[in-house]
Amino acid sequence: MHGPLMFRLLLAAGIFLLSATAVRAQTWPVCFDAEGVLSPQGFRNLRAARATFEEAPAWRASATLYREALYSPDDRAAVERTNTALVEAIRTGFSPAIAIVTSYEPLAEGCLAIEVTRHETPQPPALWHYHGVFFESGSAVVDQKWDLRLRIYAATYQPGTRVILQGYADTLGSPSDNLALSRMRAEAVADALIRLGVRAEDIEITAYGETNLMKPSADEVSESLNRRVWIDMRMRPR
Repeated sequence: MHGPLMFRLLLAAGIFLLSATAVRAQTWPVCFDAEGVLSPQGFRNLRAARATFEEAPAWRASATLYREALYSPDDRAAVERTNTALVEAIRTGFSPAIAIVTSYEPLAEGCLAIEVTRHETPQPPALWHYHGVFFESGSAVVDQKWDLRLRIYAATYQPGTRVILQGYADTLGSPSDNLALSRMRAEAVADALIRLGVRAEDIEITAYGETNLMKPSADEVSESLNRRVWIDMRMRPR
């Protein structure tokens, strides 16, 4: 008899704790104009949503971006609205860890929604490791599939941030050619970031060629994991 009673007491305590650390969520619409550009009100709503992170510094906040219920990866306009809303939210000051989900609640046509949920538990320290850009064999062309990743990285950039680009190659070819290729890859990523608003003077490039392989291999091996540019962004000491 004590077992079921104890279970009910623990369940009640758990529900109480959930409601006490329970969260207050608020949602803002993020809408676009006819040209697919984020509207002025959309920008204002992102700033209003971001302000809720600062109302109580001891709390932990999380954000969810809701896209259209009819979202399809083949709908390029819907994909671009989602990507733009994500990038602009990060540029406004949100963490890159925004969850992106499909909304099953009605949304205005051409609109998304961002929801901020605040938890009454401390925010653990965050440490972001930026992944890099990978290349085809022998190529220094940045493929379009990396566009969103670079847009997100550029959105977290602030003038004065050290943007460290490390270029690498696989072991296919001569060491001298691979050293030159790894530098060309890093320079191609630098050019892409500069077009996205990163200052050239904040970018540092180092070429490693076929040394420091991500996936160790013998000589003359084509390995996609080793054809990369690693990106590290650090605030300069004040």
